[in-house]
Amino acid sequence: MTKPSGPQSLATSAVDPDRRLSVFTAVVGGLWSADQPVVAVIAGGVTVAVLVVLACSVLPRPGREAVSGWLGLGAYGLMLAALVALGRTTTVAVAGGNVGLLGRYGLAAALVMCAVVALVAVFRPGLPVRYLAVGVVTVGLVTHAIGGGKQDSARAAYAPLGVAAVALRVEATNALAALQIEPSVIPAARALGDYPFTSDFTLGCGGPELGQRMDVASARPLPGPDSTESSKGVVDTAPVAADSLLSGWAVVDNRPPRCVLVVDGTGTIAGGGVTGLARPDTPQPGWRAVAAPGTTDLTVLVLADGVFYRVDTDNER
Repeated sequence: MTKPSGPQSLATSAVDPDRRLSVFTAVVGGLWSADQPVVAVIAGGVTVAVLVVLACSVLPRPGREAVSGWLGLGAYGLMLAALVALGRTTTVAVAGGNVGLLGRYGLAAALVMCAVVALVAVFRPGLPVRYLAVGVVTVGLVTHAIGGGKQDSARAAYAPLGVAAVALRVEATNALAALQIEPSVIPAARALGDYPFTSDFTLGCGGPELGQRMDVASARPLPGPDSTESSKGVVDTAPVAADSLLSGWAVVDNRPPRCVLVVDGTGTIAGGGVTGLARPDTPQPGWRAVAAPGTTDLTVLVLADGVFYRVDTDNER
């Protein structure tokens, strides 16, 4: 009710009841689908119906106080799903095309399913215990297996954000904005001594860190993407500029490099990032890096087996 008009945080202020209902049921059925919204919507609708039927059967019976907590848990899960549908309905392309399938909303589905299973267990109509046990174990195993897909997609989506630590440390405000991170958090994070403004911050290279000097000329050139060798790589971002997200991929002996560095024209390490990222456009492991604002004549280096390799852009070859 208080949200500003227009899109905010991937949400819309339009009434849009059909899409909101779709998101609501997808959230409730999210345990049953990793990326198929139709399956999640159908499963969510069935789950809501079962919960309502169980509640209507339980409430008139004596001893309903004993399961009031499970009824409350189910209602709480439904309200969480409704909250998501009211606040995050969107046409933005997300996993499965339905924002209700985002992994973090699986909690609401889990709460509702726990309530349904508990109510069935308490008020089973002549159902033998062994059948109930088999059913509960089956539900647990199936939803756990489906959840593996959500886990993999969530890890793949969040892994590239590892570069945010370097962007915060070097105060690359434009890069942070591109990562949808508010740059104004830098002073607060620094004042609190929160990571990455701590002594354990590292670029992951086992030695070279921000501000140190390197001999760029001693780095071996890495062959381009068209090479048939087992070691090759490329910088997708051109030009290689400061305070921007740099990306590419690299392999050394068909293995991902240990780390990635960005060195300026004086040989000073001006940035770094993360390696071993999954990319949709190539089976090769990707990397992402950022360099401090104001640095020039930048070179991207990757480390593998104690040797640094220079990664060039296609137009530099």
